[in-house]
Amino acid sequence: LTQPLADYDKTIRQGVNGAIFALIALNSGGYDMPKAAAGTRQATKEMYLSYILSAQNKDGGFGLAAGSASGVDLTAMAVQALAGMDDSAKAQKALQKALKYLGEQQTGEGGYRDYDGLKEGHYRIASIPLETRIRERSFPWRKRASSTGRRPGSLIRLQP
Repeated sequence: LTQPLADYDKTIRQGVNGAIFALIALNSGGYDMPKAAAGTRQATKEMYLSYILSAQNKDGGFGLAAGSASGVDLTAMAVQALAGMDDSAKAQKALQKALKYLGEQQTGEGGYRDYDGLKEGHYRIASIPLETRIRERSFPWRKRASSTGRRPGSLIRLQP
């Protein structure tokens, strides 16, 4: 299942989302990086992390490529990838910046602004729950949401 992720060049050919999906997949089950086939560049989690970090914009968001406009969908995916990298201070710093960006893009109704303006509907990616081990430790807004009596997994207004 994870074998294709061992080939760094092939995985990042699709851009930052390739590196993001690779980290999400590897971290989802605590998988080790498989060995790459002969003649291909061996990937590591650190290489994928580096690629993701190099694509973060100054506003904290992520676009399809380094320097491209930040978007809610790709930033939310990056949050999922970065959340699994507990042992990296750089990843955790980037994660906080990405969460701030998402909070700034969220409307009072719970929807999100995106590349082409305001989206009143709730973004599907925004409802992906973050892993339990990081919920209350890393994100104070999760504690505030929990104390409001909202059911777990419900959409909340992020406070940047």
